[in-house]
Amino acid sequence: MKHLYQIEKTDNACVAFGRFDGMHKGHRSLVQTLVREAKKRGLPSVLVSFVPSEGTFVYTTEEEKALLLKNCGLDVLISCNEKEKSDPAALIKKTGASCIVCGKCAEDEHEQCEPLNAQPAIRKAAQELGIPIVMCEEVCENGEAISMPMLDAAFERGDFDAFSRLCGRPYMMVGEVLHGKGLGRTVGMPTANLGLAPNKKKPPEGVYATLTRIDGEVFKGLTNIGRRPSVDNDTKISTETLLLDFSRDIYGKKIELYVCAFIRNVVKLNGLVEVQKQVQKDIVAARTLLSARSLPPL
Repeated sequence: MKHLYQIEKTDNACVAFGRFDGMHKGHRSLVQTLVREAKKRGLPSVLVSFVPSEGTFVYTTEEEKALLLKNCGLDVLISCNEKEKSDPAALIKKTGASCIVCGKCAEDEHEQCEPLNAQPAIRKAAQELGIPIVMCEEVCENGEAISMPMLDAAFERGDFDAFSRLCGRPYMMVGEVLHGKGLGRTVGMPTANLGLAPNKKKPPEGVYATLTRIDGEVFKGLTNIGRRPSVDNDTKISTETLLLDFSRDIYGKKIELYVCAFIRNVVKLNGLVEVQKQVQKDIVAARTLLSARSLPPL
């Protein structure tokens, strides 16, 4: 799959447009429809992902989308500025679309779509240009079509079981392992300090049971997201992972962190002994919560 950051015109292509934030099951179904329809017509499949304006927080960065889509059969992912959607007809012509795949959000009356949804305008422009449109069926969870409001609600209440069901995988955070203050190492509990994209949405502050994929291998762990009142007065929100049964040097590596379950709130503990005791309890909780968990292949 080719990943571009600006539109390169193709003479003929089967194209789908959207933000695809979260890459939930509905988005994945649309991509599968796009790939299937493109093969049927003998055309390249092109997914145009609108990148929101600076300062907008997202569930899924463009790098993460590319990672999730790399093995789905898609030919091209184009990450372009959302300003491109201001002229839908020009956008369609620019991509060389000869067939467009849309979800139910292309219907103006559909209520469960993301704000500033561009699909109705793109669908209308395609009809005026005489370009065939293929509609993708909705994907439902408990009888309700999966939507961005459902994803938002699960994330905001910290229900990562629900989030995982909607997306077909736990909440993913991709970043580089950075050098931190090294405080965990001094007490025999070295942690991986994850550097995330500035616009990446972080779960509510707390300690979580997590799975981490490193060079294709998956490791259990627990992750503190938030401040660290037991060790310093820094107000910075950090993401630090204690990987279980792991001792490699991974500084500078890109890793995938998957948030599976909430363990507890962040609390201030008094002294090293209390910290160590609490971490041991957290490790037991993480092992229990993760005992039957696995990650789907990318």
